Amino acid sequence: LDSKKMKVVEDPCSIDSIFKDFPYPRLDAVLRFPPGVGPSKDQNVAFLFHGNQVCEYDLKTYKLKAKPRKIQERFKDYPFDKVDAVFTFPPGVGPSYAHNVAYMMAGDRYCKYSLDQDKMRSDSLRRSIHDGWSPYPLGHTK
Repeated sequence: LDSKKMKVVEDPCSIDSIFKDFPYPRLDAVLRFPPGVGPSKDQNVAFLFHGNQVCEYDLKTYKLKAKPRKIQERFKDYPFDKVDAVFTFPPGVGPSYAHNVAYMMAGDRYCKYSLDQDKMRSDSLRRSIHDGWSPYPLGHTK
């Protein structure tokens, strides 16, 4: 996706055509620390989530850095058994409280991961997506 022109720049392709040694048939979510944020070991790394596992993929060598492991082994205190989606605001975009934070979603709940401190934020563990993102309309009935 070319974010400036908001158009797809390549046709869809299979996961294994990009992440050649990714050991799973499906990719649930991806997290990448913004440049200069977080530990140096996590720069140029994509965290690839599948079920309750996470793989660290080196974006310079295009190879896995290590075997898959449980999400909580890398993201201490992560409160869910899977990751359905992850997003971060680009640097300088969004409210200041969202800078250097990854919003990690599982089912109808989310938590915040502090990218600069490399740890879960205790102010949002297991928070309802609807409560935290209140005009979020999907899946909510009154």
